[in-house]
Amino acid sequence: MAAQIKHERLVSILKELVRWENTTNVRVVERARAGIWQSWRRFRPEHAGHPRASELLGRHSLAGFDDLFAGGGALPIAFI
Repeated sequence: MAAQIKHERLVSILKELVRWENTTNVRVVERARAGIWQSWRRFRPEHAGHPRASELLGRHSLAGFDDLFAGGGALPIAFI
């Protein structure tokens, strides 16, 4: 039940964010950033045993992410 609620919250953030007119909406962008950091804080401890954890899972920096579609919006849409 809790996982479903988290999933629905993230999907609602993504639905807002992928709308073109929201790409410069500070409220929407900040909500997305907060969701990313919240997910990151949950992710890090779960993967602390990874051989490169100290290198990849910095406490104050997010892991690198390559958008193979060069910002075309295909990645967020894949999760909706």
